[in-house]
Amino acid sequence: QNYYVSLPSGWIIAPNSYDSLHVVQLYYWGTNYMIVAGGSMYQTYTGNFIGSDYLHSSYYNSDKYLCNSCNCQILIMFSTNSTKTAPIKKPIYKYQNSTNDDNNGSNEIDIGGIVLIVAFILLMCCCCAPV
Repeated sequence: QNYYVSLPSGWIIAPNSYDSLHVVQLYYWGTNYMIVAGGSMYQTYTGNFIGSDYLHSSYYNSDKYLCNSCNCQILIMFSTNSTKTAPIKKPIYKYQNSTNDDNNGSNEIDIGGIVLIVAFILLMCCCCAPV
């Protein structure tokens, strides 16, 4: 990708937090690397920290972003401060665990708005191309 992309209305770049790192580690996400707010880059699935300063905003429009590396995506999430309604009111991460005693036999965990990231994660795909 050799151009800057705007975030969808009501969405923000996911913070550099434990929840964001957890989402990065869930899957490969069709990319090698995921970038969070502040420009930190993590390897998908493993969550290994790669480095910082990989996120750039447009000089002409600070609401447009570009990842500064090959094969990376920018992790985004629905803003809790937005006046719009999130597409999913109570996102649930489901997993298979037949011996889950911590959640009364349930195999669902409410992990909040961070799951909404997956809906638009492919929006910010970046490929190797000159800028």
